[in-house]
Amino acid sequence: MNPQKSGVVAQWCILKGIENVDPPFRLSLTPYIAGYYNSTPAGTTPETFANSYSYNGGMDLKFGINESFTLDATLIPDFGQVQSDKTVLNLGPFETQYDEKRPFFTEGTDLFRAGDIFYSRRIGGKPEGYYDAYYQLLDGEKIISNPAQSQLYNATKLTGRTNSGLGIGFLNAVQAPSYAEIEEADGSTRKFQTGVLTNYNVFVLNQTLKNNSEISFINTNTLREASSPDANVSAVDMTIRDKKNNYAVYVKGKYSKEFDNSIPDSISQGGVYHIGLSKVSGKFRFDLSENGITPYYNPNDLGINFQTNIMEHFAGIQWVDNTQHGHILNWSFFEGNDVSMRYSNGAFYDYNINLGGDLTTDKFWTFSLFGNSKPFWFYDYYESRVEGKKFLHAPYVYTNFSIKTDYRKPFMMEVSFDWAESPQPKDPLYGYGIGPSWQATDWLNLGLAINYTFDHSNWGFADYIDSTDQVIIGRRDTKTISNDFYTTILFSPQMNLVVHARHYWSEVRYLEYYNLLNDGNVASTSLYTTSHDENFNAWNVDVVYEWQFAPGSFLNLIWKQSLVKDDASVGNDYATNLRETLQLPADNTLALKLIYYLDYQKVKKVITK
Repeated sequence: MNPQKSGVVAQWCILKGIENVDPPFRLSLTPYIAGYYNSTPAGTTPETFANSYSYNGGMDLKFGINESFTLDATLIPDFGQVQSDKTVLNLGPFETQYDEKRPFFTEGTDLFRAGDIFYSRRIGGKPEGYYDAYYQLLDGEKIISNPAQSQLYNATKLTGRTNSGLGIGFLNAVQAPSYAEIEEADGSTRKFQTGVLTNYNVFVLNQTLKNNSEISFINTNTLREASSPDANVSAVDMTIRDKKNNYAVYVKGKYSKEFDNSIPDSISQGGVYHIGLSKVSGKFRFDLSENGITPYYNPNDLGINFQTNIMEHFAGIQWVDNTQHGHILNWSFFEGNDVSMRYSNGAFYDYNINLGGDLTTDKFWTFSLFGNSKPFWFYDYYESRVEGKKFLHAPYVYTNFSIKTDYRKPFMMEVSFDWAESPQPKDPLYGYGIGPSWQATDWLNLGLAINYTFDHSNWGFADYIDSTDQVIIGRRDTKTISNDFYTTILFSPQMNLVVHARHYWSEVRYLEYYNLLNDGNVASTSLYTTSHDENFNAWNVDVVYEWQFAPGSFLNLIWKQSLVKDDASVGNDYATNLRETLQLPADNTLALKLIYYLDYQKVKKVITK
C-alpha cells in the first residue's frame, strides 16, 4: 500500500479465479426471552423503592435473498445489554449527540451514512413529549413512571449490491406509543401520552463509478399518528475522483420538508448545498469548499443538525509525509480557514482558523497539537435560543496537546492538555485528560479515562422572561470532572465479563446576570435575582456476563445501576459530590437474557439424518 495515496480498500488486490461456488440457502432465526427486575426509588425517604418484574421475548431474522442481498428483521427488539450512554450536562443551544451502540443499527448500515441525514438514535429514542409530562403536572400530582426510551414493535433492513455496483438499502422501523403514569392528588392514577405511533423509513441508492467515485441518493421519511407532524428529507451525494486518485470533486444537495398535520397547508421546507474540490493524495493536499444551509432546513425528525441559516467558505492545506526521517516515522500538518455569513442576508458571522499536526516516532509514540481560533468579535445567533436575537461573542484562542504511547505494548497511556483564552478579563479555560490502558494478561484488560475542565467566566444563556421577551445572559464558572473505568475478564473463549463504571460531575456557578440587548451587547441588571447555579452528578454501572453456550447462542446476565443528582448545592469538592451521590437511592436493573441461534442449514442436517 502506498501511504501517500488516499484510501485503503481502493489499493487492495483483485482476487480472481473463484469459480463454481454454489451459495447455500441463507436463513437464520435468533429468538430471545428476557426477564427483568427493576428497583426504582419512590417516595421521599431513601428506603422506599418501587419494585417491578417484567418479561418479554422477540426474535431476530436474517435471510439471504441471494448471494448479494440480505434481509435483517427484529421483532420486539431488546437492547438491555447495550452500554449506557455517557450522560453530560448540556449548556449549549443544541442537543447532545450520543453514539449508536445497538447492534441492529450498527451492523451492515454503511450504506445509510450517505448524505449525512440519518441519525439512527431517533428510532427508539426519547419520546417527543417526554418533558411535557412534567410541565403539565397539577398541584399534588407526581410522576410514577415516564419511559425515557420508546419501545419498537419491529425493525427491518434490506441491504446489498448488484453486479453492476448499485448498492440498495431500505430500513423500516415501527415505534410504539409511549405513556407516562401520573399519580393524582387523591391517589388515583392517569396516563399521559408522551409519544405517538411512528413509522420510520430510510431508502438509499449508491452507485459505484470508475476511479473509486460514487453517487448516492438517500431519503428519510417519518410518519406519525393523527395530528403529529410528518417529515421527509432527501439528499444527493456525489464524489468524482480522477484516474490517478489525486483529485476529488464533491457535490451534495439536501432538501427537507415537514408537515404539521394539525394546521392545514402547513409546510416548512429548506435545503443545503455543498460543493468542494480536494487534492487527496501526495504530500501536499488541499481543500476548497462552499456550504449553504437555508433558514428552515430541518432534518431532525430522523437526522441531526447543528447549524441553520449559514453560508460557509472553506480553504485548507495539508502536508502528509510518511517517509521516515531519523527517529520520526511520519508526520503531518494542516491549516484551515472558514469564513461564515448568514444565508438570509449575507451578514458576517465569523472567521474560524484551525491548525495543527502530529508526528509518530520510530518507538510508535504519537504527539499531536491542535489549535482553533475565532480572532474577531462575532455574533452568535444560536446562544440566545430566540429567533432574531443575537449575542456578541468575544474572540478566543484554543489549543490542545496530546501524547499517546506505543499502542502495541501491554500498557499504554494517553495524556492531553487543553487551554483557551479571550480578551475578556479573567476568562481562561484549562483542562487535562489521562487515559491509561493495561492488557494485564491474556484474560484481563483494564482501562481508565479521567478528564477535568475548568472554564472561568464562561458566557451563555441563563433564562428567558416570556412576559417581557427578555433574554438573560449569565457569566459563570463551569467545572467538569469525569471518571470512566472499564475492565474485560475472559474466563474462556466462550465466557467473559465486562464492567464499566462512570461518574460525571459538572458544577455551574453564576457570577453575574445581564440583559441581552437588541444589538447583541449585554447590560448589567440588578432586578434579576433568580439563581441558576447547578450541581449535576451522573453515576452509571454496567456489568454484563456473557456465556456463549453454543455457536451464536448466548446467556447474558446484566446488571445496571444509574442515578442522577441535580441540584444547586455548588461549592463542594469532588470527593464530597461523589460520596453524596453514592448515598442516594439508585435505579437498579437486573436482567437475564437467553438468545438462541437457529441456522437453517444445521437444522436441515439434523432433520434429514
